[in-house]
Amino acid sequence: MNRNFKIKDYQIEPATSSVRLFNREFRLEPKVMSVLCLLAQKPGKVFSKTEILEHVWPNQIVDPELVTRAIFELRKLFCDDPKQPQYIRTIPRKGYILLPSIELVEQNTTKKNHSKPLIAVSLIILCVGAFLAVSYWAVAPTEIKTAEKLIYSRSDSLYEVIKDPQNNTLAFVAGERNNHHIFVKDLNTNKINKITEQASNYRGLTLLNGKLISIRCQKACELIEYMNEGRKVLRNFEQRINDFTVSPDGKYLALNVFERGESLIAILDLASPNSEFEYTGLGTSTKSPTFIKNSELIYIGNDKDNKINLVRYDLQNNQATFIETPLTRLYELTHINQNQLAIIGKHKNENGVWLYDLANNSVNLLKALTPEETIQDIHSNNKNLLINAQTSRVDIWVKEQPHLDINHPSLNLNGVLSTDSNNLYFASNRTGSYELWKSQASGSTRLSSVKADLIDKIMSSKNSDHIALTLFSEHKKYLVVFSSPESKIILKTEVPHTANLIGWSESNDEIFLSKKNAQSYDLMSFSFQDKTLKTIALDAGYVATRNEQGLIYYDFISRSLILKNQNKQITLLEFSDLGIRRLPSCLKLDGDLLYYCERQQNSQVVYSININNKQRETVSNVPVNVFVTDVKGSAVAYDLKSYGHSNLYEIEIL
Repeated sequence: MNRNFKIKDYQIEPATSSVRLFNREFRLEPKVMSVLCLLAQKPGKVFSKTEILEHVWPNQIVDPELVTRAIFELRKLFCDDPKQPQYIRTIPRKGYILLPSIELVEQNTTKKNHSKPLIAVSLIILCVGAFLAVSYWAVAPTEIKTAEKLIYSRSDSLYEVIKDPQNNTLAFVAGERNNHHIFVKDLNTNKINKITEQASNYRGLTLLNGKLISIRCQKACELIEYMNEGRKVLRNFEQRINDFTVSPDGKYLALNVFERGESLIAILDLASPNSEFEYTGLGTSTKSPTFIKNSELIYIGNDKDNKINLVRYDLQNNQATFIETPLTRLYELTHINQNQLAIIGKHKNENGVWLYDLANNSVNLLKALTPEETIQDIHSNNKNLLINAQTSRVDIWVKEQPHLDINHPSLNLNGVLSTDSNNLYFASNRTGSYELWKSQASGSTRLSSVKADLIDKIMSSKNSDHIALTLFSEHKKYLVVFSSPESKIILKTEVPHTANLIGWSESNDEIFLSKKNAQSYDLMSFSFQDKTLKTIALDAGYVATRNEQGLIYYDFISRSLILKNQNKQITLLEFSDLGIRRLPSCLKLDGDLLYYCERQQNSQVVYSININNKQRETVSNVPVNVFVTDVKGSAVAYDLKSYGHSNLYEIEIL
């Protein structure tokens, strides 16, 4: 039976997951439609979360939060105010009620529903039948059977892996950072040969006409073919190449190119020696190109709002389109067969390798990842998947404060110091979900759990009473403020995807963010007084604060630190005075002191400079490969990421 129904002016079509309101049509995710169908069986009846889960997600272990999210989507559809509901009412600790009666649509006529058994049975059959398929909302790992085996391990880092179609050899890039070699392992004899003469930076690894090729980057990048008798340079590039792939017929090269501060995807015709790059046109922060057909490419890219999704590019028509997936974070991908991709990403707060189907926009989990695991590369081979996983940890070290040194397995830390440098605040996904922590002499304490797909920055207020952080959740970016005295989150407001947290005002009543525009950055301010986010300066950002003198910020055009008070503008410090050619890797403005980092050959030097008298002092020397997250007085906090063993897994999809 294929019947539709109406709720007031909304016409519901479960079979197509569509809703019509006058001349407009909306689409619901299948499981959201399924929840609506269940509520519509008996308008006025309270359906508990448990009942909804059992009906909509039968025989699956899923997060009850899915029900809350589905109700949220339905309220958005009906423009329903949960405080004064007209469509769906929440009964605290009991469940949800559909308030209006429904009309069953049959042969262009409508009949009111008076809870007759026939109508209820019809709706049950319709809703259950429509949603047995794999849906956008639910991941059903039991539907995909896999067999996993460990095929190789190393004590150093593996970067790129590839297996020949005949399963005779395994080629891989391994070694220390920017000091790699290419190796070939004979899978029949297990003998390993190093085929490169000098260590270098090798980007990508694949086969072209049966020959192994890679891109080597030193001062410039070159495409090299490796043969038994040696190597041959196929192409030279002026641009910096991050990654590449070859079309199945060997005609095209798709490259991830870094130009003018942007990461772009370009196509190169290998048949023409003098061919030039043809850019796809979508995305300025792209990665992981992979061909799904001879003339069709998929890669990860950002839209104008910096939202990351898949991009599908047709080489013949030179057309690129975005594909929105259920995944909230995407890191790497490879093509398996037909419409199937393997994607390293995040879904429902779970990091893993996911099987993504382009045809029905569904995902299934292939391999779950622990917070200590980092996937360096994935590669498909005869419907099998090679996954290069490394165990890693990020440690926070606080120079001059040994009692604050912590070893905390995590993928994300960003430690910041309190005003007195005796407390260290940091974000961690130690348990797989994000948490806010405080570390002090007595040990580490979890302050709060934070629902997020990624926390990308945290910053303490001047009096250390509040912690501001920016996070991604459900394809949106938010500014969040946690109150230490109240031990709770007191603010959560949406901000642009390109907004980065950069500072607090001296009076702790204002937060500053730097938002990327087309060519530069704009300075934004969130005011606690009027709860508004607004742009306050163009071509500005990186550091900012406000004190009794006025607004202080970095100006991109003059490359100076500017003090602005009403209509007056004063240059406090020109960055050319620092003796560095580019903006430093760390930068912090704290009162009259500007802290910054300068990378040298074997170390990083952290300096402070007084913006009033220009007096510069050396704060500390730290390792060259660390990321400095905060400086306060003589204390320096930094993240040190260390890798353990590299493990190469092969997953067979049964």
